Amino acid sequence: MNQRPLARLSFTTKKNVATIAIIVLFICLQQTKIPLTVGITYSQLNNDNSSNLNNDKIHRLKSKANAILRESETKALPPQSKEPNAIHYKASRFQLAPGHSTSFNFSIVHTTSGATLHPSQYHNLTNATTIVCSTALKVLPHFAQTALPCWSVLRLFPNAYRFLDINNRRDLVVPYSWYHGLLLAFERVGVHILDNDLKSNETFKPPEWRVVMDPIPSGWQEKNMNMDDNNKDAVSTFEQGNPFYFLDQMDMSTLQQAVLGDEYFQYSYRDGEKRRPSLPLRILLIERRGYSRHWLFANQTADALKSAFGLHENNNNDIDGSNNNNNNIIEIKILPNPEGSLQDQAIEFHKADIILSPHGAQLTNLAFIKPCTVVFEFFPIQYYLAFFQPYVLSGHGISYDGYPFMREPLYDSKDTGNVGAGVRGALRGGPILASPESVVRAFPRLLLDHLSCIESFR
Repeated sequence: MNQRPLARLSFTTKKNVATIAIIVLFICLQQTKIPLTVGITYSQLNNDNSSNLNNDKIHRLKSKANAILRESETKALPPQSKEPNAIHYKASRFQLAPGHSTSFNFSIVHTTSGATLHPSQYHNLTNATTIVCSTALKVLPHFAQTALPCWSVLRLFPNAYRFLDINNRRDLVVPYSWYHGLLLAFERVGVHILDNDLKSNETFKPPEWRVVMDPIPSGWQEKNMNMDDNNKDAVSTFEQGNPFYFLDQMDMSTLQQAVLGDEYFQYSYRDGEKRRPSLPLRILLIERRGYSRHWLFANQTADALKSAFGLHENNNNDIDGSNNNNNNIIEIKILPNPEGSLQDQAIEFHKADIILSPHGAQLTNLAFIKPCTVVFEFFPIQYYLAFFQPYVLSGHGISYDGYPFMREPLYDSKDTGNVGAGVRGALRGGPILASPESVVRAFPRLLLDHLSCIESFR
């Protein structure tokens, strides 16, 4: 008679002990702040199983990309050549605009003698006591193209009084928060913003050296970029003696840290570590909605990419159609227009692994993309290709592809050649007609370039 209650008592005791053990384990986990979600735990602790799972996903992602390339081999992007320290820039000779305000030439002038220093002697200026980087620009979107070289050259003089002089800053119509944010980044590293009030101050001492950026003379692009054949990449290298050789890839990381703050470390790779593709891959599509060069088919393109790569809408995306994991492979975000403060916009660009955008969609924020990000920029027919931005960004270790949308693989319209100025102006201001099918054909090469860059980096 007593055995049954004892048996029940024994079972109840064991159950209580098990319950207590679970509670103790829960408290320990809470105190050590180890997440209980298995998928997150694997990711944070770099568990081998999670790593193998990601490797398997990436392998299948590559296989799918290569399959799409094989299906449209003649219409897909060719692989980029791999010469070190070179940029690769495809352009139509009808789209060059020599001397345009987006292109600048550097000169360093002694303020007393008026002598101009030869580029090969720039490195001898590290003992200068006062130096100003002086420029003028017509529109804000081109400011990064002047700010990046100024950031580089002023960093060469850590012990000098350093100034950034934007001659016509009072005349610019700019989104104040973005512009002010970039000026603050200069001030954080000890660069003073020179304006008319400071120039008229009696205590201000004229600089010893002034770095001047002027529009490049007509014909300079063609001679240096060698764009005679618009079917081939034009290559220009950064070497000592070249007017831009002082651009340093390390300068870009310091500028990004000054602007992004803690977000830089969250989304960037650590120096010296072998990079691994992190999932999900973040794809950013920018519409430029409400303006000229509006990309009409951005939403349809997002759907086409999801369909081509077998993605689903249930946030459990997998290339083979399964939904047995909680990690997306590709995350696609459509941005009508970059908005907000400089840091807000910079973070959006910094988070992206692949960016597809019309020309003019605040792509001055490309200065803040992380290494191995691939950018595909759409240019309307007959629009000039502003070569200086890719040239400068390349010097800072950032590369991107600028393709006119009417050329392969985005061949939605024919090149009308050297048409009249009125027709050319109308074409330049029209919407971007890059079709979803065209982008899907181009996308696999962008994806493979991104993955290859990460996996080959140490």
